[in-house]
Amino acid sequence: ARCGVPPVLLRAQYRCHPLISGIASRLFYRGQLADGLGAAAAQARAPLFHGLPTIGFSQVSHGAEVEKRGSVSNRAEACR
Repeated sequence: ARCGVPPVLLRAQYRCHPLISGIASRLFYRGQLADGLGAAAAQARAPLFHGLPTIGFSQVSHGAEVEKRGSVSNRAEACR
């Protein structure tokens, strides 16, 4: 867990066809990644942590975006 924060994995995905998302589910989520439409969708959309919304924004006044192999990250934002 970098920055002292344990990783939080997606519970549901809404972008890929189930045959495609099934690959990611098996390889990276131990088969636990649900497709966003269907019976499991309501539970999958629940907040990750009690009392927090399912989406949030954080403003940081320092840090810089770093691009590496087509992916962009900002460590200051991740550690906030």
